[in-house]
Amino acid sequence: VDQPIKLVMFWGASRGAISLALALAILETPGIDADIARFIGTMVCSFVLLTLLVNATTMQALLKLAGLKKLDKLDLAIKDRAIFDALTELSDDITAQNEASGGNDRLLQDAVNDFDNRSRKLFDSMARRNQLEDDEWIAIALTAVAQFERRVYFGYLEDRLVSPAVARVLLSDTDDLLDGVRQGGRDGYLEATRHNFRFNWQARFAIWLHMHFNWSYFLRKELARRFERLLTVVAVMEELEASADERVARLTYRELMVHVASALGYRLKFARLELQGLRLAYPEYGQKLEQNLLKLRVARLEQQKYTELLDQAVISTEVYEELIDEIEQRIAVFSQQPELDLGLSAREMLDRLPLFSQLSSDRKQEISRLLKPRFVTPDELLIRKGEAGDAMYFIATGAVRVEIGENTVFLGSGDFFGEMALLNNDPRNASVYSEEYCRLLVLYSRDFHPLLERDSTVRDGLQQMVEQRTQGNLQ
Repeated sequence: VDQPIKLVMFWGASRGAISLALALAILETPGIDADIARFIGTMVCSFVLLTLLVNATTMQALLKLAGLKKLDKLDLAIKDRAIFDALTELSDDITAQNEASGGNDRLLQDAVNDFDNRSRKLFDSMARRNQLEDDEWIAIALTAVAQFERRVYFGYLEDRLVSPAVARVLLSDTDDLLDGVRQGGRDGYLEATRHNFRFNWQARFAIWLHMHFNWSYFLRKELARRFERLLTVVAVMEELEASADERVARLTYRELMVHVASALGYRLKFARLELQGLRLAYPEYGQKLEQNLLKLRVARLEQQKYTELLDQAVISTEVYEELIDEIEQRIAVFSQQPELDLGLSAREMLDRLPLFSQLSSDRKQEISRLLKPRFVTPDELLIRKGEAGDAMYFIATGAVRVEIGENTVFLGSGDFFGEMALLNNDPRNASVYSEEYCRLLVLYSRDFHPLLERDSTVRDGLQQMVEQRTQGNLQ
């Protein structure tokens, strides 16, 4: 922290609040002499009043003396650029107005000349004072973009288009974007984008509870919030990308817009990929949530239309209030998020696996008691090469990436992996990562061999699929 900031923090903190709290504690402590307590109380109250009169009234002067009330180089550049563009637009508008009236209005022409002179002087001042690099102009534009995104999320929260919990996360995301731009410019913006869409500690803890205790309530809530969050980000970024030139052109040079556009495209692409993964895992829930959000936005547009009709005196206040009450009732219904079913029933997941398709319903029910459902997120390490094998995995939905040396193999729904270490009692010969959101069934080694011994159909089917996979790897 810079010395001027330390000085201001010290001056602002020396307001006697802690002293007053300690004095109150002394006054309430039994056994303290009354005269001493009265003296301490009087001295502390006097000190607090003194700081209110001195520190509080001199804070602005101290800020100015420390140079903290001055705009930095980037803020000055934004100010100058905004004023320059405003003067240029005013000059063009008045010129057009003058030409429309015949071009003979002397007052309008004087106003145009005045705007042009101010614009030229300001442009010369910008050239002398704001010797900014291209990266700094790009940072200015990205800061404006992140601030616009933040304002939209506030509007969504006010209109109840997002839940308060999701709105808090979205606003925190934009704070990260702004911090990233300040510290690293465009690269900082991209890194903050990647950080935004990583699973936070709450989501990781929910996954841990599910994996170790089979508690899915918190995981279901976290995934529902993530769904809503990604849908909102994609909607806002699509709007922002479509109007980026218009919104940002005043804050940077036209030839640098390609770098700003690529950063916005990166954020939108990242959000779309994350959303696509969730949609593939839970298509019905995603569809219901999108329908609710669409209905909410339509209801808000309808509400705005009725407000316009009231302002134009087309409808009375009584009619307006009745219409608004009806819309609010619909909004209350649409604001209720649908329940997310994780689909982690072992019995239902078992029906998706070809290996068990020939078994009777009773036998499937017995086997399902041995299999433990597990939900995994994209790019999660499931098996590490060289470790001892303690389980095999069946893929009910999703896809995984198997890395065997320099080769990579992808497995999808209905496949399984991890069986070789159990069959041969060897260390793992490959590392396996989740490629997308997956629902797996885990069969631990303590149940693996008893299952094969009891059920020849499963044993023969597993052996056949292992032989086919081995031949495919050799080829």
